[in-house]
Amino acid sequence: MMMSVFLAVFSTFLHAAVVSAGCTLNCTTGTCYSDVTSGLDCLTSIPFNEEWANATVTVISQSLENFGFDALYHSTGPPYSINLDVQGELASTQAMIDSKQFATDLDFQEHMQNFIQKTQDAHTRYQKPVCYNAIFVMPFSFDVRVEENITNSLVDEPKVFTMRNLFSDEYNNVYPDVDISALFEEQIETLNGVEATTEVSSWGDTHETRSNNRGIRFNAAIRSYLYRSAIQTSILPLEPLAVRLTNGVEFSLPWLVQYSAKLADVSYCAA
Repeated sequence: MMMSVFLAVFSTFLHAAVVSAGCTLNCTTGTCYSDVTSGLDCLTSIPFNEEWANATVTVISQSLENFGFDALYHSTGPPYSINLDVQGELASTQAMIDSKQFATDLDFQEHMQNFIQKTQDAHTRYQKPVCYNAIFVMPFSFDVRVEENITNSLVDEPKVFTMRNLFSDEYNNVYPDVDISALFEEQIETLNGVEATTEVSSWGDTHETRSNNRGIRFNAAIRSYLYRSAIQTSILPLEPLAVRLTNGVEFSLPWLVQYSAKLADVSYCAA
């Protein structure tokens, strides 16, 4: 039986709400939206806390002492071919803390998440604290189709189209100068200069941990590629998404930030 490992550090005391001074966002009505610059400013404004970082590494190290995959991950062999020195990564992280290589708490959190994501194990996941509750989204969703050709054959490769989603109107409100009217119900040729399904699959290989089966990761990435929770997965670097449609139209789309209360509230960073 595979053992679930919960990676979290709990605070033993409560604080009054203290939003980081570098964050100008304050949501008091459930769900709010902002531009990507303001959202990232909030996340990067959370100062690095060596005590929190040491406690995090200690808890994870102790949690993984009896981790069944510890030895296996040095070299899983085919078909997954994962090469990961779990204890070596933790020792390296501790050395980085001791030598003060993390400029912000986000740098540390992203480092930890990138490391744990390499396990590609749905039972072993690292989540950032609640103070990182921002989700970076796009104004469209993927519509993947396999269409019949004139010979009624289904041998053609899947085609990726765009469709409106729950964030399309909010995107227009936050970015009124970005015209997305010609974006919808069109076939995508490339994302960031890479064929669409290849780009999504590659992103899923490094960010999706639901399975070490690449097909399952791809199915999950169809959603998470355009819906990136800062708590659930690493998000940096976060550049505008370059979308080229088969009709030749191109877009450079900044990310929309969905957030709620507690964003950059340092009293929730250790909870």
